[in-house]
Amino acid sequence: MAAGSIALVVLLASLQPDAAGADAGAADAGPAPEGMAPPPPVLSPVPTPAPAAVPPTALPPPPPPPDAEAESFFHFETLVQVRDQQTWVYIKPALESRVRLESGAAADETLRLIRDTARAHDGLQLRWASLTFWAQPKPYLRAGMQIDFARLLDSEDLGRLIWEAPVVLSLAPWIDIAAGVLHVPFSVIELLEEQLSLARRNTGVRVDVSPLQDHGRLQLTAGAFQGATTGATGAQDFRGPGLLAGRVLAQPVPHVRLGTSVAWRPRATLEWWDELRYRFVAFESGLAVAANVTVGLPRFLFRGEWMMGSRTDTDVPVPLQYRRGDARNFMAAWAMAVVRFPVRGMVLMPALRMEWLDQDTRFGFDARNAASPATGRVLQLSAGINLDFDAHTRLLLDVTIHDVEPGTRNGDYHEIVRYDTDWTSVTLQLQVRV
Repeated sequence: MAAGSIALVVLLASLQPDAAGADAGAADAGPAPEGMAPPPPVLSPVPTPAPAAVPPTALPPPPPPPDAEAESFFHFETLVQVRDQQTWVYIKPALESRVRLESGAAADETLRLIRDTARAHDGLQLRWASLTFWAQPKPYLRAGMQIDFARLLDSEDLGRLIWEAPVVLSLAPWIDIAAGVLHVPFSVIELLEEQLSLARRNTGVRVDVSPLQDHGRLQLTAGAFQGATTGATGAQDFRGPGLLAGRVLAQPVPHVRLGTSVAWRPRATLEWWDELRYRFVAFESGLAVAANVTVGLPRFLFRGEWMMGSRTDTDVPVPLQYRRGDARNFMAAWAMAVVRFPVRGMVLMPALRMEWLDQDTRFGFDARNAASPATGRVLQLSAGINLDFDAHTRLLLDVTIHDVEPGTRNGDYHEIVRYDTDWTSVTLQLQVRV
């Protein structure tokens, strides 16, 4: 993605930092509160030049009413992220040669578009401006919504205006059933873009269970979802959910949390292009698995995750979505370390982050052919510094290096710009939560 919001454009889901406090300068996120249900993770896409806002993973649980006799409780919260980003682009000679071979007389224009795509989010921007609100009319029933008003500035991005909108029924203190627009439980980072396949959020039903007396020791989550990722989905050829996902989070010892997850598309998902009256396969069937570890100490946080699976994205001749070529499987890993230092009433948090993605696992580390139509590997490194002035205000400085193999597909799947390229970004961001 881009500086401050690294996103392995892994081909299956969409991730975001889950609730564990301040997430690092290398992760473009403010303090992430716990969700209305246990934090719902999911997958992430190959690092693309377009930084995605990284909001909290889920609506925070409402605190108990101040009056025990109160029948309802309402809460509102806002989070604003304003950022200035500058990107320097480098096109490798092997990529330039390939573009000139394929594009002929249009090569210069194509190379310019590749550079412009990498710098698409440069300048001063409002990256995230959310309003979170919820109500709890009964002890066993609550509902809420998180809206990102920054999406109103981009008419092509209105599908992300509603980030989450669940209704949660608590059958017991240890079991919740949520329905509505929900996060898909898969990865603990949830940075994947929605045009991939597991989507960071989807319409469906999710069950969250904490069977032990200490609810934090074991959390089980399972959900069934529509499976589509846009509002342009036509009728499907099947009855039943288009996406099934589940996750297990356990804390075997203090300060260490382990997790495993799985996401499965049992059938292909269709979409409808109304302009040409054309129905096509947007995502094929496939399976992905992941394992993660989190080590959280008072002044140190480490997170790591490994994932692999089938590429469910597919090339669509019309409307010109060239995604995976002849690649069929992917593998990815990411790791992040954060240290916290109190400084005169403030908190200074340096952070390092690494993300790696192999978009086509058919080739060994030294056997990949740069001229192959298959996609390649992506490595993204970030170093950042967070300065928390108080519980409501954070300043973030981030430097990100994005390195790709020549011929690697662009995670944005532009109709003309098929290829990703190397770039370096510097981002300064202000985050305010009220």
